Amino acid sequence: MRYHILAADYDGTLARDGRVDEPTLAALQRLGETGRKLVLVTGRQLDDLLAVFPGASLFTRIVAENGAVLYHPDARETRDLAAPVPAALVDTLRGAGVTPLAAGRVIVSTWQPWDTTVLEAIRTLGLELQVIFNKGAVMVLPSGVNKASGLLAALDELKISPHNCVGIGDAENDHAFLGVCECAVAVSNALPMLKEKADWVTAADHGAGVVEIVDHLVRDDLAELESRLIRRAIPLGTTAEGAAVSVRPQGDSVLIAGPSGSGKSTLTSAMMEPLMAAGYQICVVDPEGDYASLPGAINGLLRGHLHSRVPATLLIALGGFVASAGDSLNRFGITGPFAVAKLISVVLLLVGFLVSIEAFREIRVPFTGIRLAGARREPGTGPS
Repeated sequence: MRYHILAADYDGTLARDGRVDEPTLAALQRLGETGRKLVLVTGRQLDDLLAVFPGASLFTRIVAENGAVLYHPDARETRDLAAPVPAALVDTLRGAGVTPLAAGRVIVSTWQPWDTTVLEAIRTLGLELQVIFNKGAVMVLPSGVNKASGLLAALDELKISPHNCVGIGDAENDHAFLGVCECAVAVSNALPMLKEKADWVTAADHGAGVVEIVDHLVRDDLAELESRLIRRAIPLGTTAEGAAVSVRPQGDSVLIAGPSGSGKSTLTSAMMEPLMAAGYQICVVDPEGDYASLPGAINGLLRGHLHSRVPATLLIALGGFVASAGDSLNRFGITGPFAVAKLISVVLLLVGFLVSIEAFREIRVPFTGIRLAGARREPGTGPS
């Protein structure tokens, strides 16, 4: 599975006139049953959202106040991601007769045509704040806080890459968070500029458009839309005729052939470096050690030494898989293996953790010359 997260805006995307209809709620529940997670990304204040949206519990995380507040529905825990807008601004705007005017945990918001008054008050007070628009709404936030920063904070908590995330929205303030998602989708009622930047535009509007993307995710993990996902393609150069040549991070196969010294490794590095800079992970089978010096490279097996992070990662991943498989069997009424799966997963996770912190300084793999060496030890420096 490539896409693990669906991140959705609320007003104008999931909701029409502030309400989410039953078919949309059913689609969200169906997506959750596939093991994927839902993240809600909204400009609303959290209390306001929870008062009008009974389906909030379907979401693993809720990013509220346009990226300034992060909420964990299961634990009912709220975390502010920035300092609140100074009360002096609120007092100044009230004194100027700005209405409506709402102050959240961090955000201060009103509606047009008060945007000029808001900007003048920020300038007069000498504050470092930003103003974000959302179809008539005027939101004041600390600099650098937006839906993208909030979504990234949520993904960091969930330990999931934005490259495994699909985003869907409709308005100006959705540009930022759609930009960090691997696949950016706009509903058909979205603003023209958002549609222009999106990888795909749904045929239906509002919640029905969300149902469309859910159907694609459940059916084939967006495989049908793969040819449209060219925004992340890495440019390589041009053909003799001047046509641009690029390679997508996933789905493309490239064969690089040539005699020794012809530049194969140089071209391969030129392809890998922008992928790594964009946050993609790369696995290289490198018998000659040509790529060991790449920034951020972890040498898994070099001169008979296996880096401790390799078995640790495999053990932890296997532990998570066993736990997930046990949960899936339990949901289908197969309860017998559930406890056994949980026990096995706990053992695997514990051993993986111990390996990761180098509790075992060195372990020899039987019948091989491979040693599991601690991450801080340079290959070849341990006892023989």
